[in-house]
Amino acid sequence: MCGLLFAVYLSPCSFADSPAHPLCFDFSVPVKTPLRAYKQGRSAGESKHPGNPKHKGNPTNIDATESGRFTHSGGGIWGSALGKVELPIQRVYQLLLDHYTIKDPEKVKLRVLPEERPGYQDFHVVMLSFSKLFMKVNWEEQWAYAIAEGTSIDPKKIVVSYQKTTGTHFIPHLCGSIVLNSLGPKATQVYLYEEVNALGKRSPQDTVEGHLGTLHTLRQ
Repeated sequence: MCGLLFAVYLSPCSFADSPAHPLCFDFSVPVKTPLRAYKQGRSAGESKHPGNPKHKGNPTNIDATESGRFTHSGGGIWGSALGKVELPIQRVYQLLLDHYTIKDPEKVKLRVLPEERPGYQDFHVVMLSFSKLFMKVNWEEQWAYAIAEGTSIDPKKIVVSYQKTTGTHFIPHLCGSIVLNSLGPKATQVYLYEEVNALGKRSPQDTVEGHLGTLHTLRQ
């Protein structure tokens, strides 16, 4: 999710809260599984179209992507990417605690409010704002970081879950998962999945390109 692109003029009503939509996660209990597991060449649970992997083969050696459309929560698009980053899992985790690793600082301004939640290594409430010309939209996201396997000192698998909770009605639905799997002391497998219904997100490939951008940032 390297930034939502709003290509049309939005009125001051951009500040309005979105109507109620079901949330993807219940963060009152630790979330240790992604919204959708990687299924190379298979369709998502509620997607109308089959998965569309860009590459086949060993996903730990090359980037693999899938995308499609979903019908729940008013419908929208989803995309995923799976790749290898030549960094230890602890380092990748620290990079993901910085939300500008994923979001474009030239497009989105944000403020992070850390919270303590049982069962989570970290938990962030993120206040976001996007401005352009006479347009400004605000929304709030929750980010939950859970160790699914291993310990805080020696994690083997980390699951990051996020969802939009309140804010502009131009983003009716937004949530996603990031899964880190340790491949040893010097490498991590990174899986990113996001589903979104938002103005400016025109195709599932938009979401995939955002994930590939995140993988590129992690590798720098």
